[in-house]
Amino acid sequence: FSNDPHKPLGVVACISPWNFPLSIFTGQVAGALAAGNAVIAKPAEETPLIASLAVALMHEAGVPRAALQLL
Repeated sequence: FSNDPHKPLGVVACISPWNFPLSIFTGQVAGALAAGNAVIAKPAEETPLIASLAVALMHEAGVPRAALQLL
């Protein structure tokens, strides 16, 4: 492990699979946001409603809209 300062990657694409749509989706998005990245999230074709509700809850909780976008 290194003690060097962490540098965010910038904009990260999070593409979630159809199985476990909420847990995998939120895990990917939360990890990328925690590392200081902006996120473009694309859910599986079968689960757009779950992803939309999750993003709405994250925005309501204080995640800036510019930092988290849903495709």
